[in-house]
Amino acid sequence: KTGRKIDGLYFSVKRIKTECLPFEEPKTSSAFDRARIFISPKLQVDYLTDWTEEQIKASIHRANDYIDKLKSDGKPVKKGAIYHQAITQNWGQQILDEKKIEQEIEIQKKEKMEQEKQEREKKKINTQNKLQKEQKLIDKFESYANDQKIEIVEKVLVSYKSNRTIYADFKKSYEKYGLDLYKNNPIFKANLVLEIEKTTT
Repeated sequence: KTGRKIDGLYFSVKRIKTECLPFEEPKTSSAFDRARIFISPKLQVDYLTDWTEEQIKASIHRANDYIDKLKSDGKPVKKGAIYHQAITQNWGQQILDEKKIEQEIEIQKKEKMEQEKQEREKKKINTQNKLQKEQKLIDKFESYANDQKIEIVEKVLVSYKSNRTIYADFKKSYEKYGLDLYKNNPIFKANLVLEIEKTTT
């Protein structure tokens, strides 16, 4: 003081040791990462009470597309209001529904491809089994005496006597190739195998 007048104030500061209280940072969700404004943790919690993270992500995605359109049209953009409307009205549900349909179509494609693969494998095995069975019957035929072979071949020929065209073709081939006819005529071979199978059952 200078007389009654106060010229200045002086403070004496002394450090006091105190324990530091823990301060927990407010938790935020990755669902809001693509938002172009700050959305408070409290508001995030409120949104997450009614909507899933997936729904919020999709809604923010739709909101960003809408914001970009407004900007390109030169219209004013109120991001906070747009995000609020997008999330509370669940704008992203259309995206999720389309995504779900795409996933279902993809699953159906994979299932169809797997089914076709299994069918091809099954067909391949059946063909192999058929060829093995056919070869066994042909081997059996080859083990027969000539008289027995002739009898079986002529049975096949007679069975086609009513069909003049096929019968004539078989007869002509038989005269040319003899008992080796089946080696040069696939149709005759198939019928010969059936006839051999009859004689063994």
